[in-house]
Amino acid sequence: MKDSSNKKQSILKQFIQLMIIFLSLILIGTSLNLFFQYKQSNDYIEKRALIVEKEKITRDLYYTLNTALFDVRGYFAYGNEELKKRAYSQQPEIRKLAKKLEASATNDDDSEYVRELNSFVDYYFVETLPQAVGYYESGRQDELINLAQLGATTRTNEFLDLTHEYMDVIDNELNTAINDMRRTQTIYQNVFLAFIIFLLVFLFRIIRQMLTNIGAPLSHLAKTASDITEGKDSEIFIDPQRKDEIGVLSFALKKMLHSIQEKEQNLLAQNEELLAQQDELYAQQSELENALYVVNESKIKIENRNELTNKLTNTLEKQKLLDSIVLQMSRIIKADRGLIILLEDQAYSSYGISSTGVEQFKKNIYNGLNSILIVHQQPYTIKREIVESEKGYHEGKLYSYDLYLPVISSNDVVTAIMVFSRFGHAFRESEIEELQSITKQMSNSLEKVYIHELTETERLRNQSILNTTHEGIQLIDQSGVVLLVNKALCEMFECIADGRDLVGLDLQDWTSFMQKDMEEKDEFLQFVQSAIETNHLNNSNSFIYKRLDKHQVIKVYSEALFQEDIRIGTILVHRDITKEFEVDQMKSEFVSTVSHELRTPLASILGFTELMLHRELKPDRRLKYLTTVYNEAKRLTALINDFLDVQRMEAGKHTYEKKYFELLPVVESVSNTLRATTTIHEITVTSTAENDWILGDREKIEQVLTNLVGNSIKYSPNGGNIILNLFH
Repeated sequence: MKDSSNKKQSILKQFIQLMIIFLSLILIGTSLNLFFQYKQSNDYIEKRALIVEKEKITRDLYYTLNTALFDVRGYFAYGNEELKKRAYSQQPEIRKLAKKLEASATNDDDSEYVRELNSFVDYYFVETLPQAVGYYESGRQDELINLAQLGATTRTNEFLDLTHEYMDVIDNELNTAINDMRRTQTIYQNVFLAFIIFLLVFLFRIIRQMLTNIGAPLSHLAKTASDITEGKDSEIFIDPQRKDEIGVLSFALKKMLHSIQEKEQNLLAQNEELLAQQDELYAQQSELENALYVVNESKIKIENRNELTNKLTNTLEKQKLLDSIVLQMSRIIKADRGLIILLEDQAYSSYGISSTGVEQFKKNIYNGLNSILIVHQQPYTIKREIVESEKGYHEGKLYSYDLYLPVISSNDVVTAIMVFSRFGHAFRESEIEELQSITKQMSNSLEKVYIHELTETERLRNQSILNTTHEGIQLIDQSGVVLLVNKALCEMFECIADGRDLVGLDLQDWTSFMQKDMEEKDEFLQFVQSAIETNHLNNSNSFIYKRLDKHQVIKVYSEALFQEDIRIGTILVHRDITKEFEVDQMKSEFVSTVSHELRTPLASILGFTELMLHRELKPDRRLKYLTTVYNEAKRLTALINDFLDVQRMEAGKHTYEKKYFELLPVVESVSNTLRATTTIHEITVTSTAENDWILGDREKIEQVLTNLVGNSIKYSPNGGNIILNLFH
């Protein structure tokens, strides 16, 4: 009945019911085990606490009693009243502990010991101790000794031994409690182990029942399904009492098996029809494969054609263009060998041809078949037998078809010859016509490359010309983008020699690059913007800026660049005028200095002359004034001569009277003259030269030395040593 009821329930419900029973048993057994262990543990803790308390009280009694006995003995030995008082004071403490012990008594041994304790306390503290104290205090030592010998000492020792025995009884009681607890725990553990074994047996029964009710039917269904899959005859047996999932699955499989058997006949009929259709599809597939092959070939041919067109359009380097033409043309027409050669400079590119073969072709480029091609300007093919070096491992006769194609320029001149060889397959007319249209594109590309080479050559020539100039030249377009720079500009601003890091920069970038160490940053940017915006022919501007790090003064000129009245850009010329600027500064300073120096002698001359004209002076006074006027006139003459010398040097018309003379006497003469002008300087002349004869203008050398030593004195107001050393 139980199996029947289980078969009417779902497998999941059966499993849940069994698991609930199993878990309930585990929970109940574990709870009972924990409860009894907890109760036993609490009983043990309470019992142990009571025994420990009795042991503590007993030890306190033993200690207190011993203390009283020792105090009494000390009193009898030394007569210390304090010891007697302390001995009597122990009696209340002993009786208090006796009451605690009596309250903690749990057996007859405890009660018996409490009675003995009370009896001993009465005997010792009430009867014997007062009597002994009386004997001691009255000096009756013999009677005191006799009292001790008559039984007081014996009774005391017996009670102490009894106390020891009672403490041993307490220890035994504690050990007994521990052993009882261990024994009880062992029993509980064995019971729990038996419970676990029972659960395992119960679980095994559950699993066995599940395997019996579920595993066996599933195994039967799996075998039946395997037989059906392999095409074997099989029958599904259904238990009518099973209402669970296995019963439903068995019924569904049986229904599916009947359905499969019904449809199998239909599938066999359809299979015969499909076989007939398959043969037809094979025939169509063959046609489609052929069509697909043609499409793929056309696709590859178009891709190669497009790639060739792309190379012809975008390649400006001659050799790369020739390599692309030969390679792509060989792919398009499936040639085994190919060659293109330019008639003008015999530049070439080959595919599958040795260098010896190329040189042979170049040597006879204007002879034989090539001459016919150049004259008639029409492609042609020839059929020839393949030579032994071309056969490889093939035997017998093989033929090669060579195609000669001219590349004709826009001036109807053959500029290049192409030759392609294909083994075993002749060139069709349609292929030759297609290749002729491609040669027109090749001609345009070759002309474009030729123009590019001419343009590049002209650009390099112009760049070389610009690089020879000492001024920095910069070409910018209408929006301010740098188009060209020369070497001098790159050296001036420390950029790459060919200007790659400047060319292509916009206005903001290259002006920021140049303004890094420029003093007049904003003014420079305004000048450049003004130069770009000015749109008048022959309109030039200039601007001067200083570079702080290089200590340079640069003058930049701008000139608008026009082509057929159309503004195409602006040229900026950066010229280093540092030397001219310094010379102008020096000249200005010199003129300022000379002007200042001229006023002093002129003022003296005019002043003293006026005095001599309007006043009567003594002869010695007149002579003094005339001498001053003479000296100032000489000084004025020297200043004017210096100024004229500077002017002549700037004009390049200064002359020198060169003669051989000794330099040392000139140096000594200058030093002797200038020693008289200072009292705080020491001028020393030394010479290590064996020969001091030189060729030069003695007067100018003397003037230079005078200026040098004079400046040394002038610009060292605190004095010092001035050393003139001649060496060779």
